[in-house]
Amino acid sequence: MNDAMKNAKVFSKVTSKGQIIVPEEIREKLNIKEGDHIAFVEVDGQIVVQKAEVVPFPSNPDLYRSYQRTKERYEEALKNLKER
Repeated sequence: MNDAMKNAKVFSKVTSKGQIIVPEEIREKLNIKEGDHIAFVEVDGQIVVQKAEVVPFPSNPDLYRSYQRTKERYEEALKNLKER
């Protein structure tokens, strides 16, 4: 058992459909409401849960390309942070 598990205070069980219940304490801390999206991000072999902001997909091709470039820069910056 790693240190994160030893220090965990809140647990959730995975259902047969792969679903989990986000405990109330965590929903309150992250201000997660019904209908919100959450993201699961791997950082150093650990899974981090974050409230996700969903942005509608642009229908304009120029906006889409701009979105893709921004997303790629964000992912590269995140990768660089993980490597520190």
